[in-house]
Amino acid sequence: LRLMHDYLIPPEDYQHHTDETLFYSILYYPEEIEPQNPAEIGWLTYHDPQQGVVIHRNRFQDENDIVTTYNAKQSRIRGHAGPDANTFRIVGLGVPWAIGGGRTGYTAGQTNLFPAKKETPEKDSGKLGTLHNYSFHDSESYAIGSGSSVGTEGHRRIMYTSFNEKSLAEAVILIKDQSDNGKRWRLNTPGFNQVEKNESGYQLKAPNGSSMQVTFLPTSHTVALDTGMLRYGGETQRNNNGIWYQNQSYPNSQYIDFFCDKKVLAVITLQPKGEVHPKAILKEKAQIIRVGELEIALPKFPNTASERN
Repeated sequence: LRLMHDYLIPPEDYQHHTDETLFYSILYYPEEIEPQNPAEIGWLTYHDPQQGVVIHRNRFQDENDIVTTYNAKQSRIRGHAGPDANTFRIVGLGVPWAIGGGRTGYTAGQTNLFPAKKETPEKDSGKLGTLHNYSFHDSESYAIGSGSSVGTEGHRRIMYTSFNEKSLAEAVILIKDQSDNGKRWRLNTPGFNQVEKNESGYQLKAPNGSSMQVTFLPTSHTVALDTGMLRYGGETQRNNNGIWYQNQSYPNSQYIDFFCDKKVLAVITLQPKGEVHPKAILKEKAQIIRVGELEIALPKFPNTASERN
């Protein structure tokens, strides 16, 4: 807490405190404890067993830190009860990349797998998800979960995060989905990120020059994509200030839909300004994903019906 306090409010600025910031300084600034970077004491990963949340970050340094989050949503908490079961989020290199819908029960703003090709459900089904397994190992981690609050049946998901330098990217995130009726794989991103489509997926480019590439594997032909804008927070007016970024509020998120048939394997890479994204390919009968010089063998989905439900 003390290290983060000093990062947000440098000690030399204490004399210029407003009453509000002084209040937080009194609460969260233990004088008897020396500030220590959380990365030095193994706090780059976190697991919440009650909610089914798995978090992995590459460091605690500055606004360019990268953080990935998987949320099974095993319980509903008032104020955080949106339709985000079995979802993921990505922020890094100074940019929010994969986001949710804000304070709303409407599903369209969610980053998730949807059952209908032409539209998303209007309302949250209220169902929860389950975190079946997770692992943290050095610079890599994974989470395996299931469930859906948007009507997708038999939805199982693996999220794999790697900060291994062999990938030749700042981060690699793999999302593997299986379902009984998944047709629309949607990623929502703030409206200020620009979308550039390509044969195997798309690339998002942020105002600061950093980029996120999404590659769908395997691809034998040009992928089918659709994009559009949504109001962040849906129809919610109260406490909806849009997406706050670089001292400016943006009212819209942007969806990018990949049309699929029950299964999806998405390879996501993050790179700072000026860096080229490494190529992602499938090897050895689609059991190995190679990104740059890094080879990844994903864990398997649960096999039994009781584990899936």
